[in-house]
Amino acid sequence: MANKYILIGPAHGIGGWQLYIDARCNHLMKRGIDLFLLYDGDVGGKTVKLLNTERARKMNITMDEPYWYSKWHVDEQIKEIIKFIGYRDGDEVFVESTSMIYSFWGELIAEAVHGQNFCYILHSYTRGMPLAWKKFFSYKYDQDLIAGQSDNTLPELFEEYRSIQKDNNRAILAAWEAPICKDRDDCREHIQYLRELKSTGYKLIGYFGVLRKKHFIPLCNDIVQYAENHKNINFCFVAIGSSDTEVELEEKRITAINDGGIENCIAYNIPEMYPVPGELFEMLDICLGSFGSASTAALACKRTIRLQSDLNLDVQGVIGITVSEEEHWLQPVRDETIDDIFDEILFGSNYDSYKYHSPEKWKWGEENHKKIDEQMRPFERRVNGYRYYDVFKMPGQGGISFIKYIVFHAIGIKNGRKIASKIRGLYRVESK
Repeated sequence: MANKYILIGPAHGIGGWQLYIDARCNHLMKRGIDLFLLYDGDVGGKTVKLLNTERARKMNITMDEPYWYSKWHVDEQIKEIIKFIGYRDGDEVFVESTSMIYSFWGELIAEAVHGQNFCYILHSYTRGMPLAWKKFFSYKYDQDLIAGQSDNTLPELFEEYRSIQKDNNRAILAAWEAPICKDRDDCREHIQYLRELKSTGYKLIGYFGVLRKKHFIPLCNDIVQYAENHKNINFCFVAIGSSDTEVELEEKRITAINDGGIENCIAYNIPEMYPVPGELFEMLDICLGSFGSASTAALACKRTIRLQSDLNLDVQGVIGITVSEEEHWLQPVRDETIDDIFDEILFGSNYDSYKYHSPEKWKWGEENHKKIDEQMRPFERRVNGYRYYDVFKMPGQGGISFIKYIVFHAIGIKNGRKIASKIRGLYRVESK
């Protein structure tokens, strides 16, 4: 009998989720765990390949919600996974599923090998999920096979369904390797360019993170408008990261800033990298980001604005000055816009006198993954851990489109989404 650990998450790119997976692979492989990484090829950045996920044995599978597929299709996929991990009767299998949709696949895999599926919800936003999803995750909560990345993850997931007490919110803080380095050859040219801009009086406003986040394009638009309101100042918007969407809308928006005829605002894109030289962040007058990206930037940029979520431009505050790391999951307490904080930092008289507190609570390294093991308890036999939720019944349990279910089963997910995209396009044309 052998212990086998299946980790389901992204295999490439940067961002808190990807960096956690890389560090988790490193920790498990160091311990001699028989590790298998399952990943969806459409998730993650497009250039950075992290060391530990590259070393891990991995399998690329498509992981839309399994109930959109025929049961035959899912069963065939599960058979491929069982063959990939070399499963034999009697093996103990622990599945760590790091997203909501991956958790549904994890449940099916665990059932097929009579293992346990631990749902580690690494989403930054969990409100408003379908009732059927809440029922599934409530089942996992009762099995003690679920955790969130913050104190708010599960309470917000279960809003209006079940109450989760603060002292039993099952939070596990994700951890990864040290994100800041002293120097790297492929970044020197970028730093020199920014240094030259700064010497001529440019204000450098940066953004750090995966560019596909929904707040990124609105942020571009806001910075352009801010520059137009301050025509006597030259601005450079420095976007550190890459897009991983099919049409790369975010990178096209960066190009559009330079082609838009705004004389006092340019944009500069530095591709994703890891780790990041501290000097790059130190060059910036301001940096923006959300969640772990903001925490990383704040280690070197003492004027890092944390955006409240990946969805909009709601501001939580300036890390180490108006908001501490211990408070970074809380709702904003100051009624400020991004422009208000830009004004304070760039032109205010008080900011230079504020003492900066580095976000030391944000830790990384091997010790943190030992703590994660203590909380997840891989391979520990839980009382009800070997009972399984019927994922295929979820479409009838609330909040899942019956029409979409019929269409996807009739013509397939790919064709169904093409038709839906064309309908949305026609609707946009009619609405103009």
